[in-house]
Amino acid sequence: MVNSVLFVCTGNTCRSPMAEYIARDFFEKNNLGIRVSSRGIYAVSGGKMSDNSMRALQSLGIKTDQFSSKLFVREDINDFDIILTMTRAHKEILLSSEFADERKIFSIYEFVYEKDSDISDPYGQNYGVYEACAFELRDIIKDLIIKLT
Repeated sequence: MVNSVLFVCTGNTCRSPMAEYIARDFFEKNNLGIRVSSRGIYAVSGGKMSDNSMRALQSLGIKTDQFSSKLFVREDINDFDIILTMTRAHKEILLSSEFADERKIFSIYEFVYEKDSDISDPYGQNYGVYEACAFELRDIIKDLIIKLT
């Protein structure tokens, strides 16, 4: 049984926070009781979610509260049942660390679809790219719920 999911990207300001909020919304609406959070491999703790990420979430009807970026740390391995990265490269970075646990760390496409693919980074691009990323994450997370239940 999965009780907690952590989403990981590079800076924890775009993709992983969007995944966190989308998953939290779905998990709550479906009464799954799964704790969800996000981190960044190179995050500066205390940063804010990008404006375009917040706007994209709002276009999905998801409210954003106070978000503060967090750096992925060793304790996260033990604190979460599954760690889903936005790219295969993120997964490899985590697996190459001294605290790797290959039973818990997957790229999101690998875990949900058993497919080698990545969630493209919208950082610095126009709003449409952020919105497309949010829609892609929404669709994957809907399928993630099916896989988890």
